[in-house]
Amino acid sequence: MPFNREGDTYVMDIIQDLRQLLKARLSPNRPIIFSTLTNSTIAAGSILWRKGYGLNCLEDMLRIADGRTRFTLVNNSRDFQFCLLATATWDYLAWLSQALSIFQKLGISLNEDLSQYQGIYPYIKLSGKIDGSEFMQHLRDVSPIYLFVLPIYSTAASNHFWSYDKNGQTEISNQECEHLGLPCKLKKISYSAHAYSWPTKVYKDIHKWQVLRGFDPTTTSFAHHLGYPAQFEVIHWKSKCFKEGERLDNNEDLAIDQLFYDANPQVEDLLIEITPRLESQQVLLWLTLKAFLSTYITMWIERFSL
Repeated sequence: MPFNREGDTYVMDIIQDLRQLLKARLSPNRPIIFSTLTNSTIAAGSILWRKGYGLNCLEDMLRIADGRTRFTLVNNSRDFQFCLLATATWDYLAWLSQALSIFQKLGISLNEDLSQYQGIYPYIKLSGKIDGSEFMQHLRDVSPIYLFVLPIYSTAASNHFWSYDKNGQTEISNQECEHLGLPCKLKKISYSAHAYSWPTKVYKDIHKWQVLRGFDPTTTSFAHHLGYPAQFEVIHWKSKCFKEGERLDNNEDLAIDQLFYDANPQVEDLLIEITPRLESQQVLLWLTLKAFLSTYITMWIERFSL
């Protein structure tokens, strides 16, 4: 078939368009899948960091298996302020591309009401500023410099570090970072989390599409094909279910406790505009086209899966 990664991603985006935006009941520090039936978290993922649009001092994002994200510093850039974003806009396809493998591990059938499983995604911004003076650029021009962003739930004292090593085995000291004009601290803001659910039909169509494309839905091979790591893991609860508004005691399972903020974060009900604004006619045209494509793709899946 003539489909590649980009084509499959586009089809997935069309299929999942039946999603429902919900009010987030929890404030996780990483993506989680929450069951409203059992009032518990069934799976947890990792943050997918992206740089904000129009900010060009960082490039070549690379997700590493241990949860870190690496960026390469563009020393001759005219932009020396940067921000890194973790939002549901990028995360929900990561879940949908591997959701069937999680359901299989938990014995959840595609014949159930799968809309009861909500994807709850943190909305986090990290920002910093690099000294852009010619003198500092000259000092940094000796060797490539990499920014490593750590998982939000990391126990490290800092949420990032700079390194000359592309593998991040050694860190540039804070003293040398100051000498090079690199920020030792990044400002972190946590916005209100986003929550989505998808009807059973979406998961069934994704199952049909994966089979049609030659992938095994019970594995994460399709997620890897789309460029997503096998980031969601099943959560096994050792104690009672987590209820809305309830906080975990210190003696609870550490892996579960790390799913939520330990202290009240700086939360703002403010959305960052990361896409260009469209005129109302353009929006209407796009929505009409998307509705048509959604119907066409669904009919095409049904025809070829018979």
